[in-house]
Amino acid sequence: MFRIFRAFRLFRVLKITKVFRITKMARLVKGFALLGKLKGRLNTFIHTNGFIYTIYISITTVLLGTVGVYFIEFKARNTRFSECLWWSFATTTTVGYGGIDPETVAGRIITRILMLVGIGFTGMLTGTIATYFLKTKKFADDDILKEMVIDISDLGADKIKQILEYTEFIRNKN
Repeated sequence: MFRIFRAFRLFRVLKITKVFRITKMARLVKGFALLGKLKGRLNTFIHTNGFIYTIYISITTVLLGTVGVYFIEFKARNTRFSECLWWSFATTTTVGYGGIDPETVAGRIITRILMLVGIGFTGMLTGTIATYFLKTKKFADDDILKEMVIDISDLGADKIKQILEYTEFIRNKN
C-alpha cells in the first residue's frame, strides 16, 4: 500500500523536474532571441558613421605600432612582443602605461602616431554613440508620423477638397 504512495510521490518529483527543464529551455530560447536582437543593434551601431572603418584603422595601427616598436626598440632594450603589444594598446587608449618609454626617435614618432589614432578613435566612438541614439529616436518619430498620415491617393479631387476644408475648419476652431 505504501509503495503505491511512494510511486505517486516519484511521479510528482518527475513532473516537477520536467517543468524545471521546460522553463530552463524557455529561458535559453529567450536568451538566444535577445542575443539575435543585440547582434542586429550592434551591427547597426558599428556601421553608423562608418565606425567599422575606424575600428579597422585603429586595429591596424596598433598592430603596426607593435611591430615597429618591437623591431626598433628591441635593440635599445630587451623587450618581448607581448610587452610591445600591451604598450601599443595602452598608448592608443590614451591611458598610457608608464612601464615602457621609447628611447629612439622612431619609437617616439610611433608613440605620437598611436596617441593621435587613440584620440581620433575616442572622438569617433563618442560621435557614433550620439548619432546612433539620435537616429534611433528619429526612426521612432518617423514611425509615429507614418501611423498619423492617412493615404488619400485613391480618393477623387472632390473628396480631397472636402477633407482639406474639414481640416481647415478644425484648425480654425481651435
